[in-house]
Amino acid sequence: MHKSLFLFAALVALLTQSCKKADVQPNTAAPATAAASTVDIAALKQAVAASAATLEEKVVYAASQQQFIIEGDAMVSLQDAQARFASLESRTATQSTTQRKNTYLIASSKTHVNFYCDASVPSDWISVLDAAIANWNTTGSAIVMSRVSTQSTATTTVSATYNNATNVIAQSALPDFYGNAGNSVTLNTYYSTLSDAQKLFALTHELGHTIGFNHTDGTIGTLISGTPTSDAASVMNSVCQSWNGFSSSDVAAVTALYPAGGSTTTTTTTTTTTTTGKGRK
Repeated sequence: MHKSLFLFAALVALLTQSCKKADVQPNTAAPATAAASTVDIAALKQAVAASAATLEEKVVYAASQQQFIIEGDAMVSLQDAQARFASLESRTATQSTTQRKNTYLIASSKTHVNFYCDASVPSDWISVLDAAIANWNTTGSAIVMSRVSTQSTATTTVSATYNNATNVIAQSALPDFYGNAGNSVTLNTYYSTLSDAQKLFALTHELGHTIGFNHTDGTIGTLISGTPTSDAASVMNSVCQSWNGFSSSDVAAVTALYPAGGSTTTTTTTTTTTTTGKGRK
């Protein structure tokens, strides 16, 4: 998240999102990442931009991290991009759209999302994370979030860094090609002076990215049927606010994508891109 904006970008089939979110850890279940040529990167960048419904200039490839960064905070790993766009030349716009829908969502068999905090995460942020987890568990959706004490049982690892040269409060990964929740959330402890209500907004927003939401006030992703095109009260807006509960549209969106007692499908569309980190989410 940025201090003034959340860049909660939930990239359509490929993204990881954050406040800002960073997709730094490749999924252990995924095949090894093949080396990519300059030409491959250019083609994948175009595909990521198209699948995220954004301009190519808003997608940057971070070679050191082997991931594509959309609008500063949503992230898609090189490995995931290669898996999704293995045959770029044969993909049509319709196929890309279908793929984008798939990647935003967690598989119906993987709706239990477990967060593990490594040793870098301060205790005050852990308390906020617990509250953010509790927020999502009250929505009545099929998503069940928990914090676990061992990394081996986690779907998502939460870590912390300190960077006073950025307005990004946090970064998160989006669900991957295999239907897993976003595998990472990275906090920027430079923003530990934010109020508890702002921290809670930021982390609730970031967790939204890990389950496939993009920014409500952005242009990335597909609008979920039955929700408005704008919602100033949405936790998935890109500007960090003080937590004041989910909007009715937030609840409608998550229960539409992950209905309790139901199953997610590839035909269900995702919400607009989520915001990231404080200032930027």
